[in-house]
Amino acid sequence: MAHLSERSPINLVRYYKNIEDNFPVVCFKDGSKVGLAFVVFQDHIEIEVHQFRIRDECSVFQVELLCIAQAVNWIRTDETLPSNFLICSDSLSSLYDLNCITSENRLIIKTQANPSFLQGRGV
Repeated sequence: MAHLSERSPINLVRYYKNIEDNFPVVCFKDGSKVGLAFVVFQDHIEIEVHQFRIRDECSVFQVELLCIAQAVNWIRTDETLPSNFLICSDSLSSLYDLNCITSENRLIIKTQANPSFLQGRGV
C-alpha cells in the first residue's frame, strides 16, 4: 500500500460549460448497482470505451470509486497520453473522499498514488 508521502489528493474542479476545452484528455464516467463505464476523449475525439459488470454485493459508492480508479489506471498505463486530464464524475462522496489524504480506504489510496506515476509526462 502506498505510503502517505506517495499519495496526493485528487484536484477537484467545478464543472462549467466547455471546461473540457482546457484539457487534452477528458473522461466521462458513471457507475450504478449493475456496472460501470467510462469513455475517454482526446482532443474531442473518442478514443476508448470501457464497460464492466460488477458483483451484486458492491455498493454504489464502491462502484463509483472503482470507476474513477479504473479510469485513472487506464490513463496511467497509456503512455501516449499527457498527464493533464479531466475525469467528470457526479459522485460527490467519491470526489470528497479522493480529496482526503488520510483516508484508509484501499481503493482511494491506490487511486491517489496513481497520479504520481504520471509526473514527468508532457502536457
